[in-house]
Amino acid sequence: MAKIKVIDNSKADLHDKYRIASSCDLKLFLSEPIDVKCPVSDNIITMSGVVPVEIKTDGYNKGEPHKDHEAQLRHQMICLDAQFGIITKLGPNLEMNMYPYERDEEWDADYLENVADFWRRVEEDDPYPDLKPNEYVADLNEMETSQELLTAIEGLQNIEAQKKKQDALIDDIKTTIKRVLRKHECDQAVVGPYVIKINTIQRKATPQKIVPAKPAGEPYERLSIKLNSGELQ
Repeated sequence: MAKIKVIDNSKADLHDKYRIASSCDLKLFLSEPIDVKCPVSDNIITMSGVVPVEIKTDGYNKGEPHKDHEAQLRHQMICLDAQFGIITKLGPNLEMNMYPYERDEEWDADYLENVADFWRRVEEDDPYPDLKPNEYVADLNEMETSQELLTAIEGLQNIEAQKKKQDALIDDIKTTIKRVLRKHECDQAVVGPYVIKINTIQRKATPQKIVPAKPAGEPYERLSIKLNSGELQ
């Protein structure tokens, strides 16, 4: 059975050559090779030696960890001179999964080139140029899932169009109900099992914080309809 040892994690891991450092959530030492299977791709990575473990919580994404999380782990792998790493993610429905990674020489080279450029700019007092808007337009028509994406977009547009119609219909119905109450010179009434009431809401003034202060708004009406529990007869 493979032996797994937890490595002391009280200090940051410094890489003197590249002048970078990291602080891992957990560091393991595997004295014997073990297989870790990716729950998405079913790809198995046999790992051993020092293994940084990054722990993430993502209640919305069922798939593999985000690319920025992967980049964080790869940075840690460089700092530790580790060949392998793991992201442990608690996903939707409290489902826990482990995602294995191994060193990618091409990714490392691109990253370390940016690190070297950063320190050059520090030493030469050469600031980064101002960011320019990303005007690149990607053509997704050749993507394998382009038809699924198109179907999703068209479905979204259809739902939004239906929602607008439903919202307009809801407003019309509320206006009709209010008109009936006004005709009877009242703000509340009972009909069948329901209590109908017009609530007058006064919006309070808000202090200025990050956004400009807002003055108190004009009162507005909110119609409520609920089952009559007997408070009105």
